[in-house]
Amino acid sequence: MLVALTLFCGLAVLVPGAEVSVPSWPQFRGPNCSGVAAHATPPVKIGPTNCVLWCMDVPWSPSSPCIWGERIFVTTFSEGQLQTRCYDRHTGMLRWSSGLKPEQLEAFNQTENNPAAPTPATDGRHVVSYFGSFGLICHDPEGRELWRHRLPVAMSGCGFGSGTSPIIESQLVILDRDQDQNSSLLAVDVATGKTAWETPRPDATGSFGTPIIWNHDDADDVVVPGCLRLKGYDVKTGKERWRAEGVAAFTCPTPVVGDGWLYFAAWSPGKADAPWPSWDSSLEKLDKNKDGIVSLDELPESDRNAMTAIDVDHDGKITKAEWDIFMARNAKARNVMVALKPGGRGDITQTHVAWEFTRGLPYVASPLFYQGRVYTVKDGGMLSSLDAKTGKPYYLQERLEASGNYYASPVAADGRIYLASLAGKVTVVKAGGDQPEILHQADFGDRILATPALVGDALYLRTQKKLYALGDKPVAQ
Repeated sequence: MLVALTLFCGLAVLVPGAEVSVPSWPQFRGPNCSGVAAHATPPVKIGPTNCVLWCMDVPWSPSSPCIWGERIFVTTFSEGQLQTRCYDRHTGMLRWSSGLKPEQLEAFNQTENNPAAPTPATDGRHVVSYFGSFGLICHDPEGRELWRHRLPVAMSGCGFGSGTSPIIESQLVILDRDQDQNSSLLAVDVATGKTAWETPRPDATGSFGTPIIWNHDDADDVVVPGCLRLKGYDVKTGKERWRAEGVAAFTCPTPVVGDGWLYFAAWSPGKADAPWPSWDSSLEKLDKNKDGIVSLDELPESDRNAMTAIDVDHDGKITKAEWDIFMARNAKARNVMVALKPGGRGDITQTHVAWEFTRGLPYVASPLFYQGRVYTVKDGGMLSSLDAKTGKPYYLQERLEASGNYYASPVAADGRIYLASLAGKVTVVKAGGDQPEILHQADFGDRILATPALVGDALYLRTQKKLYALGDKPVAQ
């Protein structure tokens, strides 16, 4: 007997014998964080005054829309509260909001981040939000709180704040909590919030990507991006199954799976294209009292959070020994894109890397696998397209006429790729070809940090101030 999800009284329930597909974009970047909506047909000529089905003012957060059926879920930080909000997908009206006041806020970048940065995840019955200042909290689709799982306040990546989002897989909520100290991969029961397993990650001190699932060899691996290496863990037990060495030192993007292979691309400062200064030059510039140590209070306020990653013992001072540890770790890093073949166990660096590529690398935006190609967008508005099996570029670092940084990850549907720059310019590119064919560009006049969601005939876009539903026709009831 077939069992499918359908909607009853606005809730997702199991119905025997039904063949019903619920429109969904259930987590960061949609299905398995892929960025691809296989059956969606979003519009092309979108803009702040074109194809607008509705537009609502929403308190700002970098978190992306998460969608199930007629509901859009987002997180935000407003009036001192960490909030999970639900908006109606047809009208944009606020259905409910549930907030909590943390005892302490995590350190976060005041302009580029927010205490409600992670995107929520849903399976239609549970809506799970993660806040670095609190932990995990779960609601049902009507906003009733189901459980809380408290966690210590996060100390994430150079004081930038949390970036990773939870996912739901195999009745588990899976969360990668890489921090300056005490990093771990955590799985809790989606129904109860109780810990199923937790695996320490002592070698992971700077990553912001979201875990994905890689199904191969009749097993599901949780793949986690981390500093210097990628790792795969058994989804049932949390046991490490494999690792691949030699990626960037601080990774923001999320991996992606395509046709059975795994792809990851990341760039971070510290290599030849953006080298760190020497200890002697840093000491000469920063050591104001000339005691041979750089105290955090000697640093410009804008640099203090970033430099905490070097302060290993967190005593507020950076010594030469700590600097040397930091530089030795960075020496192992490589800014690179890698394609991994399935089937490996243990250290697969020499055995299962199909190809590597070192140009056109993204800093924050995740790679996109679509129709046999891997796409990356590099800051500056440069798009690259590579053959997924060989790594051979079809085109490389082609300018999109939309410069600046890219924090939102590319998404794709109906033969088109949608890219949003931090400055607020959205570019629609035709998939394939030997050059990027720009189909449309629009300036939303507002910063965009959140990745768009693609569901049905619409694209859902969160800017710094607004939430848009963009489509050629009203959202189907």
